[in-house]
Amino acid sequence: MACPDAPLDARHRSGIGDRGRADARGRRSPPPRTVRSRRPRRAPRVEPTVTALSRRAFFSAVAVASIASLAACSPSTTSPLILGCGEPGGSYLEFGELLAAATRTSRAVAIRPLATEGSIDNLRLLSEGRVDLALALVDAAAEAGGDVVAIGRVYQNYLQCIVRADSGISRMSDL
Repeated sequence: MACPDAPLDARHRSGIGDRGRADARGRRSPPPRTVRSRRPRRAPRVEPTVTALSRRAFFSAVAVASIASLAACSPSTTSPLILGCGEPGGSYLEFGELLAAATRTSRAVAIRPLATEGSIDNLRLLSEGRVDLALALVDAAAEAGGDVVAIGRVYQNYLQCIVRADSGISRMSDL
């Protein structure tokens, strides 16, 4: 140990803790070395990224997988689903014919369009079990009641405001 009268730098040579003990001759041994492991360091662990799946995406995936598996199990010839459409020359029957054409190459489903008198007739045929599917306006389906379910919107329909011819009203600004 340095004497108290020694300069500051002699008392605190490096400022780093113990420098070893002095032997009989007054020589100091070097400080102990730290021993490092020779094992290679492990890479930091990376947690897998989990992406949240929405309920809609999950059920859509399940529906697609179910349809695909059912299509694979179905026989090559299926009896067509009869679709009640609308009057000959009308847009509902034309839609039914386009839908039938789109399903001709499918092994899972076939559709046969049926010309009818329209929504009310289609709903009646559906309730009697004479058609499997029916095209119908939502107001006609609501009025008909019964145990039916809308499975999809075919296209957006336009609403017309109609008055009697003798009302004197010929445009919206007349209201």
